[in-house]
Amino acid sequence: MKTKSLSRKRLTIGIILLFLTICFSPIINADGNIIPQAIDDVPITIFECKTDGTVKRTVFRMSPEQADSFHWRRKQRQWD
Repeated sequence: MKTKSLSRKRLTIGIILLFLTICFSPIINADGNIIPQAIDDVPITIFECKTDGTVKRTVFRMSPEQADSFHWRRKQRQWD
């Protein structure tokens, strides 16, 4: 009877430690990492129609300031 209660206690402690490890693992791994700058980049997609009937898709990234400038210049060209 004593061995069953001891094994249950060990199993309970093991499960608790497992859940604690799972909960704190992302925090420990993310502590030393720096978030890359690419998250702030804005994707711009350009579709180019070629003379042979194919369409080429190009995606490039730029900073939010560059994207705002790009859109502003594009709107200015539409009104000219």
